[in-house]
Amino acid sequence: MEELELTLDVLEEIAKARNVSMSAAALNYNMGKAILPVVGIRKVQQAEENLQALPWRLRDDDTRRIDGFSLEGKTTRLWQQRIAVDDVT
Repeated sequence: MEELELTLDVLEEIAKARNVSMSAAALNYNMGKAILPVVGIRKVQQAEENLQALPWRLRDDDTRRIDGFSLEGKTTRLWQQRIAVDDVT
């Protein structure tokens, strides 16, 4: 998926700097945007990697770097849905 390569590169840099998995960096990004990610876990390793997202938050500049490669507003093969927290109540 070429559309995601730049985002994945940034997530990989952040994950290495924090010594966490890329999935933890991605989950942390979503939580910082007030999005409740629902993850599927089939292996203990996946659970452990996902838990790495909890005890820290991305710096504002890291969030802006990821936002800079966002697919929002662009035409891609991917379909994304965003629900604001206020819309759920």
